[in-house]
Amino acid sequence: MSVKIERFCAYPIDRTAAKVIKETIPHDANLDKYLAALVELTTKEEETRQFFFAQTTTEARAALTRIRTNNEFDASAETIAARLLRIEKTTFEKVAHLRGVQDGILFQSLFERDGEQGMLIAKVDWAHFLTKGSYRDADGIDYKPRLLKACLIQFSDGDKIDDVQIADTNPTLSSFWWKDFLELEEKLRQ
Repeated sequence: MSVKIERFCAYPIDRTAAKVIKETIPHDANLDKYLAALVELTTKEEETRQFFFAQTTTEARAALTRIRTNNEFDASAETIAARLLRIEKTTFEKVAHLRGVQDGILFQSLFERDGEQGMLIAKVDWAHFLTKGSYRDADGIDYKPRLLKACLIQFSDGDKIDDVQIADTNPTLSSFWWKDFLELEEKLRQ
């Protein structure tokens, strides 16, 4: 399967900030390749489970509708990122003693795969490493994400959603991600 990234954006999620600020991405960045790999990783993740939007009027679902029907990718992506920031602040206050919510970056990508359009919403935690050559401390993204929360949405006609997959590299799916942030309900396994 070949994944073609059509549009994307990145928002660092900083719980100390009052609002989200879109990351400026250089034109020669390799983010297309990275995002395509995240789509494939999310599809193949063993713990991926099926969900659905019970309501079309929730904040994230309404933003997805605006992306599909009004071509409002930038404004809708900011709405989604702002929602995650609010939810992470609330969740962090509840679970700070557990070290449960990590700093990271939210990627949102509209993609095409096998002639069908989809949307990836993925949060990758920052990695701390020593840079090659200088051996100085730096933060960045690990090319092989070990800490990831992802939502893969498959669209059909208009804003109809055929499939919603949630993947989390934690042993259990984080409810703040799928329930609080995205406001999804899990499909019953048969």
